[in-house]
Parts: sequence; C-alpha cells; structure tokens
Amino acid sequence: METNYLAFAGMKQMMKTIESMQSVNRDLALRAVIPCRVHRRRKIHQEFLTSLNQLFPGKVTPDVGENVALAEAPGRGQPVMTYAPGSNGARDYRQVTRWLAEG
Repeated sequence: METNYLAFAGMKQMMKTIESMQSVNRDLALRAVIPCRVHRRRKIHQEFLTSLNQLFPGKVTPDVGENVALAEAPGRGQPVMTYAPGSNGARDYRQVTRWLAEG
C-alpha cells in the first residue's frame, strides 16, 4: 500500500471487509502489508509507517522506496527485476521477498 492518507483509510476499510468475510472463510487473514512509494526522508511517510506497524504489528514488511526504475518498468512491459535488477526498487522488493519467505 502507498504511504498516504487515502491508502491508509482504504486499508482500514479492507480490514473490515476481511473481518466480515471470516465468518464464511476462517482461513482468510491478512498476511502482510507492503508499504510502497515511500519517501524515507519525509516525516509524513515515517508517521504512516509507524501507524502501520501499530495497526498491523508483525505484518509490515520492509518498505519499498519511490524509485524511477519501478515507474519505468511497466511501461517497458517488464518486471523491475528484469528491467533494472541493480536498482534500489529491485533491491527493496528482494528484501520484501526475503521477509515473506522467512515468515
């Protein structure tokens, strides 16, 4: 999810939907939240990351920073791992993948 107010509000609404669906499917659960398009120096983004960690303890992956390669790759019809494997965006997604594999 992006680190902004609308995405945060949407996530809260999605959690209500998941909770209501758990009566039908008890296995349905949120496994992880991937914060993306993060500007690590912006205070507002740090505040959102703190709020995410409070709302979803233990479920927030390493964040994915804003990165040009991440924006360009879809326009080239390629995943970032193929388009720019050495980019910061690819590095961030490798960290997320490791986090998910360990959990």
